Amino acid sequence: MIGIGLALLVCVNVAFGWGTEGHRIIALIAAKHLSPQAQARIRVLLAADAQAGPLLAKGSDLGTAMAAVATWADEIKGEALGAGTDNWHFLDLAATDGAAQLSQRCPNNDCVTAQRRIMTANLQAGASLTNGANTYTPTQQLDFVIHFMGDLHQPLHCATNADAGGNCLKTRGFDENELHATWDTGLVTQLFENAQGHKMSEADLATALDAEFAS
Repeated sequence: MIGIGLALLVCVNVAFGWGTEGHRIIALIAAKHLSPQAQARIRVLLAADAQAGPLLAKGSDLGTAMAAVATWADEIKGEALGAGTDNWHFLDLAATDGAAQLSQRCPNNDCVTAQRRIMTANLQAGASLTNGANTYTPTQQLDFVIHFMGDLHQPLHCATNADAGGNCLKTRGFDENELHATWDTGLVTQLFENAQGHKMSEADLATALDAEFAS
């Protein structure tokens, strides 16, 4: 029993997102579907970003710039800048949950859907966001939103079966040993291999997926 308890403690608060490739591919796809107005506004915001700004200045396309910041929200988790943001990446809903349970699963707006909504409103208003000792600029909130839109499209970031979104469910295959990681990286890694066994680029895979699911 002690061993089982320790095992559950190890995985109960783990909340990974897509791996680097998954988040970047989602950003590349998203860039293809932005309105001209949204593209112009995002360019202005990303021009002030330490990672995306230099890329745009060198003539990179908007998708490349968005992909460059797509994992920033994960990268700051262990730093002071990311303090208090871990729960912003997911919303664990049970299969039996309905609208009445949403507030219980997201107390104090501490979940991905609430933060995406808050930050989207702030971006429209040009407002900053204060969280504890940190104040996030509109540019940083855009980085968060780009990342969160990826997290929202990982099914196990919005569902749980008392298994921490699949982190506690052991699996085999795809070079991973639990379900959440299989979605995050294992399946994505396999997608990179095309029919001829050649590794595709992130841009090519994004284009292929966008075309496959265009309907």
